[in-house]
Amino acid sequence: WAFNWYRRFSIQWWFLVFAMITFVFAIQFSYTRASIMSIPMALGAYFIIRYKLLKLGVYLSIFALSIGIYFVVSNNKYLDFAPNFEKTITHQSFDDLVNATYEGKDISTMERVYRWVSAGFMVKERPFFGFGPGNFYNFYTQYTVSSFKTYVSDNPEKSGTHCYYLMTATEQGVFGFLIFLIFNIIILFQGESAYHFTTNSEQKRMIMAALLGLIIITAHLIINDMIETIEVGSFFFIFAAMIVVNQLKLDNTITENL
Repeated sequence: WAFNWYRRFSIQWWFLVFAMITFVFAIQFSYTRASIMSIPMALGAYFIIRYKLLKLGVYLSIFALSIGIYFVVSNNKYLDFAPNFEKTITHQSFDDLVNATYEGKDISTMERVYRWVSAGFMVKERPFFGFGPGNFYNFYTQYTVSSFKTYVSDNPEKSGTHCYYLMTATEQGVFGFLIFLIFNIIILFQGESAYHFTTNSEQKRMIMAALLGLIIITAHLIINDMIETIEVGSFFFIFAAMIVVNQLKLDNTITENL
């Protein structure tokens, strides 16, 4: 979006080029799988929005996740994915990390599964109203399955679920989860609608930037609790506000032209 604020090949334009390249390399060398995958994800999302396929993409994603959850929950199938305690360790090499993730031997990934299983039982225990805000840590150890335990399951840093959707469900119940999910879906759908309705090129770029930012964050929320952090949560609501403001501008324009 910012590339269009300045004349091409100006000092400011070159600064943005340098910044973009720096960020791409920083993401690569951070060895964080979710952040690295967010780059091709954003590129794919750009074309999905351009060709008005966002609704289809969201519905297919929800359907695929639902099928996946049903598969691992039915007949206690999730127990087949329990890790080997002795072999589930931290991996320093990125290639080893990717392979270990696939094989279920990465401690970061399997510790997440350990907490997800616990969160699932917590939701089952109190499905409607949950355990209350900020209470996952206070109760989750009572619902863990020992076969998923890892070397870091003592959790001295008192971290959370590592899945914001599950955390919302455990702490606020299914109603809180549905409110948050529906909020995300409505914002994304409104953003795509506003993008295609406006004829203002600057407004289009702004909406696209906000949409891609939201999609990256909502995808990260599957394996992280990020809305609670100022570095990510603030941008989540800023992007949502940008989309809402642009939609309101379009609605006012339509009303004035009637």
